Amino acid sequence: MVRQLLIFVLTIIGLTSCSNSNDKIEPRPILAADREAPVGWVVFNAYPDSTFNYSLSSRHKYTGTFKLNADTLFLTCSDTTIGIDKVIIRQKGSLEFFGKKTPRFASITINEISK
Repeated sequence: MVRQLLIFVLTIIGLTSCSNSNDKIEPRPILAADREAPVGWVVFNAYPDSTFNYSLSSRHKYTGTFKLNADTLFLTCSDTTIGIDKVIIRQKGSLEFFGKKTPRFASITINEISK
């Protein structure tokens, strides 16, 4: 009985301590906003290394870099179909998107970009 318990405990410890070297931990965003939309959810995250990711649905995901100037993020994305040129951080707790095809607004859930 003790032997079986020892084997069980060692197995659990071994399984929980193993990690895949391919696992990447995504950094915590310094700016995050989302909202419900007809196509699913609009999600925007900006990270400390000046990168962002943006998705209109689970099928359409975009990544790129941003430059902050006052309350405006100027976006550069490798995929030109994103349709967004810039994002303005509004004092009322929302992001306003500008460009050809945008969701217009999304509610901010994390805002540490100015800290």
